[in-house]
Amino acid sequence: MKVLNDETRKHGLYLGLYLIALGIVLRLTELDRSGSVLPLFYIGGPVVSFMLFRALAAKASLSYGRALLMALVAGLIGASLYAVYVYISNGLIDGSFLDYVRAQNVQQIRESGVDGATAREQIDQLDFFLSPPIFALVVWIRLQIVYAVFSALIAFFYRKKLAVTIEGTADQA
Repeated sequence: MKVLNDETRKHGLYLGLYLIALGIVLRLTELDRSGSVLPLFYIGGPVVSFMLFRALAAKASLSYGRALLMALVAGLIGASLYAVYVYISNGLIDGSFLDYVRAQNVQQIRESGVDGATAREQIDQLDFFLSPPIFALVVWIRLQIVYAVFSALIAFFYRKKLAVTIEGTADQA
């Protein structure tokens, strides 16, 4: 069984479409400016992993390593699609979300009472990380880390243990 089979690609596409649809809805309702909706982005990974493993468990046996690798590949596809959306929506279409985040953080820096040089340095770092390509990359990395953790846990429960027979060949338990 290849790692990048049709099921893995399909479920990676599902994850990407879920994240993009959620991003569009949050942007249109301006709920993306609230940090309280971030858990919605992390629900997609486990749901897609469950769907992927349920679809594959009936067709073939999955070792832990193969199950984990397939979930990571699906997460990679989904997170990559979403990162492209984040770049296009914030860099090419409308950068108001990044402007909002910058304004909020600059205000916090100024209210924190740090001296002028330190404040300027923090604002320069903020400007770097809020540039559309870097912001999209950071979003991609965060999603990969979260989905890797979820994938490891879910793959553990969907794996099938190998039983060794007297002849030394491995049979599925």
